[in-house]
Amino acid sequence: MRLTFVPADEIVIIDSVAHKIDTTQLEIPDGLHAIQYYNANDIECEWASDEAGERGALGNSLGTAGLPEGIDFIEQLVQLHTAAQKAEAENEISEEQPELENTEENPE
Repeated sequence: MRLTFVPADEIVIIDSVAHKIDTTQLEIPDGLHAIQYYNANDIECEWASDEAGERGALGNSLGTAGLPEGIDFIEQLVQLHTAAQKAEAENEISEEQPELENTEENPE
């Protein structure tokens, strides 16, 4: 599994499938710009600074250092992505369903 998370855009991409997620449930560390996750041994976090109103790169870290709850943070992202994907699929199905006309069999 390959995962990318960009907190500023509230987007999680898993295996090239992107979904906007609700990040209010997450404890996102200050300065986290992005996460790249390839497997449990390959996690890279990109950090940035907003000091003086200018974005500047601070650097990268390997592993889960700086992430709240460590690898569980990645698992939360996967769960939110899965929920967003399911909601989108359900929305597509409901849009495909023809609306029933107002008849005696289907009163509104």
